[in-house]
Amino acid sequence: AYGEPVPFVLAAMETFAAHEALVNRGCLVLHNLALSEPNHALLARAGVPRLLARMLALHPKEPVVQESATGIIRRLAHVTEALQRGGGGAAVGVGGGSA
Repeated sequence: AYGEPVPFVLAAMETFAAHEALVNRGCLVLHNLALSEPNHALLARAGVPRLLARMLALHPKEPVVQESATGIIRRLAHVTEALQRGGGGAAVGVGGGSA
């Protein structure tokens, strides 16, 4: 499953948040996963938008982090809003099947 690396990427980004190159690569991995709508609920539930907001603040001059993180947060906004409303986001992007 494509979601398998997410916890490892997030843990690495949290642990080594000051390491610009690692955060850059982590953003690229998350960006690629966020290109597929079925991954949106998984990424939002994992706390990706919150972590990326922190990375944006920590690396304000790193263009890949800024562009990737902003794009991911925007892509996941519909799921993040549903989760905040208590909708769970489960139906978003699932496509009727289970993984």
